[in-house]
Amino acid sequence: MLRQIKFLHYVLKSFLYNSFNSSLTLIETAFQPTLFCFDILIRILGPLFVVLVIGLTTVVVVLYYRLLVPRILTYGFIRSSCHLLYAHWLLVNICHQYYRAVCTEPGYPDEVIDIIVYLYLYKKLCSYQGIVAKPPRTHHCRICRRCIMKMDHHCPWVNNCVGRNNHRYFILFCVYMFLGTLYVSLSGYDLFLDQLYLQVYRSKLNLASEYETDQSSALFLGILCATVAFILLLFTGWHCFLISTNQTTIETYANKKKKKLLKKKGKRFRNKYDRGFVSNWRSVLGISRNDSFALLLWPKALPPIRDDYRTDYSNKLNGNFIVETVRSV
Repeated sequence: MLRQIKFLHYVLKSFLYNSFNSSLTLIETAFQPTLFCFDILIRILGPLFVVLVIGLTTVVVVLYYRLLVPRILTYGFIRSSCHLLYAHWLLVNICHQYYRAVCTEPGYPDEVIDIIVYLYLYKKLCSYQGIVAKPPRTHHCRICRRCIMKMDHHCPWVNNCVGRNNHRYFILFCVYMFLGTLYVSLSGYDLFLDQLYLQVYRSKLNLASEYETDQSSALFLGILCATVAFILLLFTGWHCFLISTNQTTIETYANKKKKKLLKKKGKRFRNKYDRGFVSNWRSVLGISRNDSFALLLWPKALPPIRDDYRTDYSNKLNGNFIVETVRSV
């Protein structure tokens, strides 16, 4: 009986087993139905996440005017003017960068360059879309159902993929949103603590207050901004590290494996896309060598610095394409 069970086991393996597949591949295949449902859910909830971000930002702005501006106006003309100018500068940049991150297409290979040139250069097609050429650092997004050039990840909070064309707006939105929530948290720090102590004191003595609405609003504003600022500090810090080393979130997983393999062989891993700290940031932010980083202080649409490809169809001798890569800075 045991021999028959083993025989059936080997027969089953002969049909299903593949020595090239790892355990991770098997796990991913088993969870494909779950991932498929999750992708559909994210696709449906994407617009709701955008509405949520806009709604919470609006609530914070309204509460800022209602609770903090009256306190700021008592600081004196110069100090209060600096507060208001800084707050509105942050608000304008947050709105602009978020709008650009949501509405800017992340970059699609079939809309950037002739497919024939990509096939000649890279000889690689997207396994999902078939006829779409897949240049380096391009990945297929199952939620967007398209290939994204230099894809970092799909962000539900912007209902869009973060790719080559909108990476700049995404990271700047994170930075400005962090600065904005940090500013509100610090500027109303004493107010939030006073309301917290008062809330605890009232609950212990079972006292009623005619200012209960303002107290709850102040606590909500303080907790929300402090929580978002802390989360964005970690999240933005991680993405700043990725940009500094010219990696994407997707590439970090592959690079970790390469590091382990090379370490066993006594070799050191080096990212072939890393062109140095400053050049990496200029490439993502769309700032050329002749421009200053001060451009980031103002809401402005700048395309990313990227490699442009030109084709020269030639009928010489062997009939091959002469492909010239030009770096546009």
